[in-house]
Amino acid sequence: MKLTAQYPQLNVHKETINYLDGSEQALADIVANEHFNEFTSWQNRQDWAQYYHLSPLRKNVLSWINFSGRPLRILELGAGCGAITSYLVTLPKSEVIAVEGNVKRAKIIQNRCKNVTNLTIEACKLDAYTPEKKFDLITLIGVLEYAGKYETVDQPFLTLLRRTEGWLSENGMVICAIENQLGHKYIAGAPEDHYGIPYEGINNYPHNNGVRTFTKTTLSKLFIRAGLTAQHWYYPYPDYKLPSVIYSDCALTLPEFDFMALTDVPPEPNENRNPTFCERSLLSLVKKEGVTAAFMNSFILVASREKNEEFLDNNRGMLAVKSNVKFRAPSYQTYTIFKKNGDEIEVMKRKVFPDSKQPKCDVKLYVKGKPEPYYYSKTSIFEKSVDAILNNNYPGAFETLLTWIKKIDSMAYPMQVAEREQYEKAVKKNIGQVLYLEHLEKQWVSGEFIDLVPLNILIPKTRFFNYDEIVLIDMEWQVPFAIPMQLVFDRGITLLADKMFKIIKPHKIAVDKTTLLPAGLYELFKELPLFQTHNRNDLSLFESWFQHTIMQKTETIPPLNQFIEKVVSLVEKGMNQHAVNYYDMYRGKFSVMPEMHKFDAIIASIRRKLSP
Repeated sequence: MKLTAQYPQLNVHKETINYLDGSEQALADIVANEHFNEFTSWQNRQDWAQYYHLSPLRKNVLSWINFSGRPLRILELGAGCGAITSYLVTLPKSEVIAVEGNVKRAKIIQNRCKNVTNLTIEACKLDAYTPEKKFDLITLIGVLEYAGKYETVDQPFLTLLRRTEGWLSENGMVICAIENQLGHKYIAGAPEDHYGIPYEGINNYPHNNGVRTFTKTTLSKLFIRAGLTAQHWYYPYPDYKLPSVIYSDCALTLPEFDFMALTDVPPEPNENRNPTFCERSLLSLVKKEGVTAAFMNSFILVASREKNEEFLDNNRGMLAVKSNVKFRAPSYQTYTIFKKNGDEIEVMKRKVFPDSKQPKCDVKLYVKGKPEPYYYSKTSIFEKSVDAILNNNYPGAFETLLTWIKKIDSMAYPMQVAEREQYEKAVKKNIGQVLYLEHLEKQWVSGEFIDLVPLNILIPKTRFFNYDEIVLIDMEWQVPFAIPMQLVFDRGITLLADKMFKIIKPHKIAVDKTTLLPAGLYELFKELPLFQTHNRNDLSLFESWFQHTIMQKTETIPPLNQFIEKVVSLVEKGMNQHAVNYYDMYRGKFSVMPEMHKFDAIIASIRRKLSP
């Protein structure tokens, strides 16, 4: 018997707004589908706006906060299409009121949150809403910047904040997420989010239509004038829209915490394909000056009238939270929490959905579930090799990477017939053919170490160290069969080239066109036996299966050649925006390969033509 869906109450007021981004009809159809799933329906969305509204990354802006589980009356101002609403209604004992100015969007929220019993939706302008009771939490996620366009008063931003402050309960909080007018990506030439024009915010909005963002100092003063004097600042990266990491103020200033090691700088995908300088270098420089917060791309501001001791107690010591949710099925999604406990820093990885069972397949997620130490005196082999290259020290980078290769070699052992047969059976079942045929008689490595890549190996920051000082971290993926040593090397060197290429690109460092490794490093690597037998084709097939399994997709990630053919086809048809959207959806899942160098440049050129 099919159950009839129950929908939350929707109240449509007289005063509404006509703001739409063009994705609403498609979203309405998606959420109306009986198979709509909050955690998987974002997959295969080639349209950027649809992906943005459905991506699980959206929820990261709030999901890291410990609200203690007590009952909360929550007001969400500017609820959009329900990306944040769908998270707020999951908070235990919460009562949520979502105010959205556009009726079509409000109906999307109603459908998206069907069968939710703790939600009321008000379709009206923010200045037309009058609540009956006070709220413990009010959110302004991507909303404050629009006040100048929709508030018909002289001081629209301050008016909205004062109104919001007046709706708070005695210990209530406002959580505001907004772009930083001085964000490093905007200084490097990324288009301003609301105008699509590079340097629009940096030039203080010469095309101002009422929408604008603020610097940290200006935003702080605005909240103080509104009576919200107790402020706690956090910094989502790469921004608040699709954050993968949340940093606290302390994380950006603590000398013994390396915040940049947690994420890609620049991120992928990155709307600014040709930054005017290396953003990584800028962040390193401003950290030394103690002003990093002023240049982060976005802010999350938790503000209240007076210091909220409960919030501080619940989130005390939090330095950073890194999420891995984008290309993962719910059972594989994790948070890594960095927390200061006295004089020590602890690292704790946990599953986002601890009760979810992993599917029966040959990719296993390993989570210890207990705190581990943070090794400040050590750095990853990847970070150390990148620093050496940026200082034109190619022998130093090569020497560092040799430590990784020696570590792989120390864990390798001769082929065992039973293990080889198990590998052949598993790979043939999952991929349809046996990979790395020419390496089956050579060295093997346990499937526990498939993640033995330069990013996951820590070494002392000093030049000389003992081999036993090496530490393995974040070895979260495992396969239940032994694998050829060449496969482990191929995964590591390809990931290394991919991430290294993004970092060194603004420095105009010459690269080898075959591997996209820095040319100086390639010259040192090319004589190594493992490098000479690098098998890109087999690695591509293995990674396609591996990533498809992690995502639990109904549609397999396309093989590299099909991916390129699809994008080229869309370009040839004049569907440039669709080509860029499709590229952004899947590019991050393909490692750097020779075919991609020219291809990436073509997409960058198209992207520039599409910019207003």
